[in-house]
Amino acid sequence: GALPLPAVAAGRPAELLLLAPTGDWPARRDALRSAGFPLTAGVDLVDGAGERLLAFATTTGKSLESFKNALWAVDEYAGVRYRDPGDPAGTLLDITLEPGPGPLRRELLGKLAGGGCTVTELRRFTLTETVYRSSDTVRALTALLAAGAVDRDPPGGRLAGDVLVTRR
Repeated sequence: GALPLPAVAAGRPAELLLLAPTGDWPARRDALRSAGFPLTAGVDLVDGAGERLLAFATTTGKSLESFKNALWAVDEYAGVRYRDPGDPAGTLLDITLEPGPGPLRRELLGKLAGGGCTVTELRRFTLTETVYRSSDTVRALTALLAAGAVDRDPPGGRLAGDVLVTRR
């Protein structure tokens, strides 16, 4: 049956951890958000026995950041790899404190296809729409800038929150 999500979402701060079959993350994310969890993260856990979706939903950004940090701090020899449910290429990611930014670069480029965004907006997108931490955003943007895939305004200086990034 259906989970009593409104009752779970009533606490302060409200959080929910869900283990489910893979393949329907957008619908699950929408259901969690409709139930009062505006901040969500999903990751496919892939091992020799199969795959499962691990989803986290919360009402606070700090809790979501903590979940992401814990996710990437798992023992790299645990026998599990991650897959970002939003990555169309379905790239398997090794668990490491500095995960490969390839899927994040693709997802940021997809986000920027709809128009320019500030670094703050892209960090928020990374936190809430990808398996990555918001702190991984600048590393991915730096690689995209070096590759000539995106432009920034202003053109120099550090990638502060108010820097506008556009796709070339």
